[in-house]
Amino acid sequence: MNLKALHLPRARFGLGIHSTTGVLEIAIAQVLPNSSPDSDSPSNSFSSNKISSNYAHRTWDLGREISSQIHTCLLDFLREFETNQELKFCWNDIVWLAVARGIGSFTSTRVSMVMVRAIAQQLDLPVYALDCEAISTFAQTQNMPLGVSLLQLAQLQSLSGNFPHWSEALPSYGGDFGNGNI
Repeated sequence: MNLKALHLPRARFGLGIHSTTGVLEIAIAQVLPNSSPDSDSPSNSFSSNKISSNYAHRTWDLGREISSQIHTCLLDFLREFETNQELKFCWNDIVWLAVARGIGSFTSTRVSMVMVRAIAQQLDLPVYALDCEAISTFAQTQNMPLGVSLLQLAQLQSLSGNFPHWSEALPSYGGDFGNGNI
């Protein structure tokens, strides 16, 4: 019997981190490829993604410990996610990242922003840095956790064709220094 290797497509994911309060929220969702036949670029087949109902979300009430625990929490979360999935997960399966950019805790926002930007730089991924007020409003209207709302809002931007470079992801600390981003 001659067996051929199966080349099944890998699952792709969006990963979101919200750490602007004393509660760390991390969410990951499987992103399905664009099913429309008019997709121009095969290399960009995940440019019009849909989030599946296959997602995971977790919160940690860490208070001021977020900045020292965020890395461990992320790794533990991804290990737990991988254990609960039938598909093997690796960092290259992430197609975009989302992060809450503030207003909130200065240190937690800065640490999560630097971590997300570093991951995005290494994996050449877009980063959706979203305003906490928009995330909170969306979470309340949709009756969902902040981390999942963060993923949904990033997905809406992805669907609109917006793929911001990681270097454009900047924290917001509450001041308006000319452009409203800082």
